[in-house]
Amino acid sequence: MAKAREDGGSRDIKVDWGRAQEEPVQAVNVFAAQANPHFHLLNLGFIAPPVAVDQEDARRINRLKSIQPHVVARIFLTPDDMQKLVQILSDNIESRQRLFEGLKQEE
Repeated sequence: MAKAREDGGSRDIKVDWGRAQEEPVQAVNVFAAQANPHFHLLNLGFIAPPVAVDQEDARRINRLKSIQPHVVARIFLTPDDMQKLVQILSDNIESRQRLFEGLKQEE
């Protein structure tokens, strides 16, 4: 549900995620978060190991001190929105665990 302002008031409106299927899925595997008293900033990125095709590449890779991710998104969240996101992610983890427990019991 989302809040919609109407003449100074607000009401709940259902969020329809149907069009989300039309968007490309992007992989992320590295995360960074920043916060201050007013907002949170989430950085989502993707890194893949460098390709080594010969011994020199392997030596160069072994000398690496850091690797820069491909930044997929930078997300601004209010503290309330961050709490909602944490709850959604926690619920999703619990739901997935229950699903796999149920599948194991069916075996």
